[in-house]
Amino acid sequence: MAEEFQSQAKALVRKLIKERKQQLSKDEQICLSEKIVQHIEQCEAFRTAHSVLCYWPLADEVQIGSLIDKYWQTKQFYLPVVRGDEMEIRLFRGRDHMQAGAFGIMEPLGEACEGDVDLVLVPGVAFDLQGHRLGRGRGYYDRFLPSTQARKIGVAFQLQIVDALPVDVWDMSMDEVITEK
Repeated sequence: MAEEFQSQAKALVRKLIKERKQQLSKDEQICLSEKIVQHIEQCEAFRTAHSVLCYWPLADEVQIGSLIDKYWQTKQFYLPVVRGDEMEIRLFRGRDHMQAGAFGIMEPLGEACEGDVDLVLVPGVAFDLQGHRLGRGRGYYDRFLPSTQARKIGVAFQLQIVDALPVDVWDMSMDEVITEK
């Protein structure tokens, strides 16, 4: 019963955030994304990181492509690749070395990388004031994040922040969440 309630509560939050995001114009999304990228650049954890696992943004997510483009030759950027029910990471070697993968998300070509990274920039549907994250519901990050000792920074628009999220035992908290504020 409690599990069903959690699932329904998460579905309601996903619906709420989707409605909020639909209120953003494309220009507003780009402007807010640029502010968020600037905040990431100013973040001590990003400035000192040599290796960063981030994400290639979907249309409704914070657009961090400019961050990747700006720093990929001076920092090692890794992107997730979906393999069945798991997520592996691969080195980003430029936009020319990518292809559409699972769910139409652009993924880097090449071999899976072993080892840890210094920082993970994590997308999410919503985050709460305690740093809890709500994803899209497939659990890729929930299964991956416990395997890294890296600092975990959620990346979101302020409209994706809620007071509290329904949390399951496997949900990992972020060390910090960066928005445009």
